[in-house]
Amino acid sequence: NGRGLGRQGLGKRGGKPIEDALENALEWLARHQSPDGSWDSDGFDAECGATGNTICDGPGRAGHDVGVTGLVLLAFLGEGGVPGEGRYGDVLSKGIFWLRGQQDPDTGLLGDASTHEYLYNHAIGSLALCEAYYASNSPRLKRPAQSAIHYINRARNPYSAWRYDSPPVGTNDTSVTGWMIF
Repeated sequence: NGRGLGRQGLGKRGGKPIEDALENALEWLARHQSPDGSWDSDGFDAECGATGNTICDGPGRAGHDVGVTGLVLLAFLGEGGVPGEGRYGDVLSKGIFWLRGQQDPDTGLLGDASTHEYLYNHAIGSLALCEAYYASNSPRLKRPAQSAIHYINRARNPYSAWRYDSPPVGTNDTSVTGWMIF
């Protein structure tokens, strides 16, 4: 496993029911990964038919693939996964490869600014890249992770918080700021 504790931290508090629920969730997420490595927020249900799963209940909103993919990668990394290693190593590798491909090489922005909430996507994707770098110590992830962090620093307003704009306009938002701090 990676450098984190993964599920080891559950100890006696969790037990088999929680272990089973976590495993089922990771399996569901793995089955719903798009062929390109992402998790498609408004098209994930396309993978339901391919897996024989009938539990999918409809699409999410378009424009959040970077954030959704980042959240899913964090779930696998939080389980103790390492890109390229173990049961979900290929799932992680494909997802991280896709996420890296969404980064603007000049600015470091993950995704694009097409939605009002694009800084959420960037913050979550950045966290996933940093966690993947920490778990794997892969030199291929160091520069993308650092570029994503530089973008976060440039988006911070003069009051050391964030809103929905980069360059910043000087207003604050608690939830965006929270994701940026992570």
